[in-house]
Amino acid sequence: MDAIAETFLNTEGELDNKLLLALQAGHDMSGDKRGHRSTALLVSSFEPKLYHDLRVDKHPNPIFELRNIYNLAVKLQSMD
Repeated sequence: MDAIAETFLNTEGELDNKLLLALQAGHDMSGDKRGHRSTALLVSSFEPKLYHDLRVDKHPNPIFELRNIYNLAVKLQSMD
């Protein structure tokens, strides 16, 4: 848990990115011994963004895929 908290506290930027990096840090430290099948990012905001509500289910590497989808959604959002 220390890696998750440290990553979250030491990452600059918006909440969504801080959460994704903290999630990855937890996974990198040992993750969940049951394995990984799904992950999600949900951020409540006064100014909701496309990338504030993302989910990956039944994927062999859900955290990696969530980051890919997040990056695509951020790019699409910036095009508006």
